[in-house]
Amino acid sequence: HKIILSLFNELLFEEVNTEQRTIKFALVQFSLLEHLKKEDKYLYPKLRESEGTDQLGVLFSKEMRKISKQIMTLFNNYQHNSHGMAFTKELGIIVAELKSRFLKEEESLLPKFEHLVSVGVGA
Repeated sequence: HKIILSLFNELLFEEVNTEQRTIKFALVQFSLLEHLKKEDKYLYPKLRESEGTDQLGVLFSKEMRKISKQIMTLFNNYQHNSHGMAFTKELGIIVAELKSRFLKEEESLLPKFEHLVSVGVGA
């Protein structure tokens, strides 16, 4: 999470009309997609396998899909022009949402996931 937020912040504060911003844009997009694939493959299924966390897994998965859709819309809308202030404004909103989401994951979801792994649920 720290790496993804760091990449998003670098993109947010990168000078507007630079090739570096274009490169960071692609890196952020790739990093986030890889992270989401891992969550979909490992985190949410494990949570849904346990009676005590099944609804939590469904809830967090749905919520992340919504945020992911917003991010992918942003990426699609600005793929060829991530240099304007509109992009920066929308990106700032998404970075704030991601920070909030990641904090919720780290405080409630990941400890439950780690417990399930430690007791061998779904092994």
